[in-house]
This record gives sequence, structure tokens and C-alpha cells, in this order.
Amino acid sequence: MTRPIDLDERMPVRHALFTTASCALCGAEIHVQFEYQQRGLCGFCADAAANLFMLAHAGEPLTWREQRASGKPKPVPEPMRWIVWQRDGFKCGRCGSSDMLRAVPKERGADGDKLPPEAIETVCNRCLSGRGHRKRRRGGGE
Repeated sequence: MTRPIDLDERMPVRHALFTTASCALCGAEIHVQFEYQQRGLCGFCADAAANLFMLAHAGEPLTWREQRASGKPKPVPEPMRWIVWQRDGFKCGRCGSSDMLRAVPKERGADGDKLPPEAIETVCNRCLSGRGHRKRRRGGGE
């Protein structure tokens, strides 16, 4: 069991160029630059205290979170892109264009690095954006 910490007993000592102090929890020497250090904690102990507080009150730690998905699917790796582009003759599978080609999963949101070539299609940027290759209309005519 640890004893209660009196932060006043570890007051910072001022030097000519910087202020040093001892961490109130682990005793490590710290160079006081940030607010948590002025309160007598080193970076490691400040992170631990913040995480334990958030875990107790919010049910989730502040900085030690499990790795989560970024929300964006992983792109198709370059060797796989070349296999798919060669298979499709370096042409868009929707419009036949050969400008600005992309290799994308046929199923939206799938990770491209875990798919076989059959589940990846070649698409140009215009078709991928949903605009496709359309003729522009001018002045109300076609």
C-alpha cells in the first residue's frame, strides 16, 4: 500500500537554465516544462494517472486504446494492381478508358490487401467518382 503523496514536499528546485523536480509517484528527476510536470509528475506517471482516471470514470482509457480500424479500407497492393490491370488489358471495366486507372475492390468497403484478383476491378477515376465519361451539354442541347 502506498502512502498519500504530499506534493509540497517535492517542490521544484530552480536552476539557472531550467527547473528540475522529482516525480511524486516514481521519484524520477523531471525537467519542468509542462503543466503536469509543475504538478509533480513525470510524463509516464501523468499518462498512467490520466488513463486510470478515464478508465474508472468513462470505462475506457484515454491513451492506451486498442488498435481500431481507421474507417478507410486498405488499398490494393501494387503487385496485385499490376496483375489486375494486365488481366483487364489496362482499360476501365465500365467505360473502356485507359486514363487514370485504379484497381478497387468490387465490394465496397472491403480491404484490398486481403482479396484475390477476381474480387478486384479496374476502374478509371471518372467512373470511380460516379460521373463516368459523359458528353457535356451546352446551351440546353445535346
